[in-house]
Amino acid sequence: MLESGDLGATPLRADRHATDITKSGHRCRHRRLPALFDCSTQDTTMITPETLARPSPKETVMAFYEAFDQGALRSFCGIAAQFEARVFGATAVDWHGFLAFGEAFREGFPDGKHVFDFVIAEGDSVATIGCYRGRNTRPFMGVADTQRHVNFTVMHVDRVQDGRIVEHRGIGDINTMWSQLERPGWHDPRVAVASSAHPTAPRVGIDRRGIVMD
Repeated sequence: MLESGDLGATPLRADRHATDITKSGHRCRHRRLPALFDCSTQDTTMITPETLARPSPKETVMAFYEAFDQGALRSFCGIAAQFEARVFGATAVDWHGFLAFGEAFREGFPDGKHVFDFVIAEGDSVATIGCYRGRNTRPFMGVADTQRHVNFTVMHVDRVQDGRIVEHRGIGDINTMWSQLERPGWHDPRVAVASSAHPTAPRVGIDRRGIVMD
């Protein structure tokens, strides 16, 4: 079992076992996506596993969370056609569903960021453990903005194949999130919201079962 312990900044590597463990307090900063992962800068019809310069799984996953925090998921090139995800541990979604999920957080928390205490890469899988932080300045999943800050635990595992993410699994402490917002989080009937920028996208909300999609 991995203990959080001292959140120092020293990279710990066990190359003998092809495992890369970073204990760093890594913060996904608001910077431009590397051109390798930015579909808006290249002709995507020409991108294949053979022509794509192959980043490491860790580089791909870190760029994925950069894109999430920047609201740039639609321009992110590191996603496989067969991508599937489980968000907040319960709900299975495809890439379109995950876009709606990510955009709901971006709309509700424009300054939201992932901050990772641990980034652990082994083979084609990358685990990230840390928190999500931001201020709720816009409506979020059908609930009016509160102007309050959240800081709640998140843990993910992402699997990469041929330089692209094929699977994402994430869990987050949504009880703490709603408590910090001082809003009742377990709505029944559920709350749901469509991305205002993409009103035809799947609707995403939270109820007693966790994340739900229409």
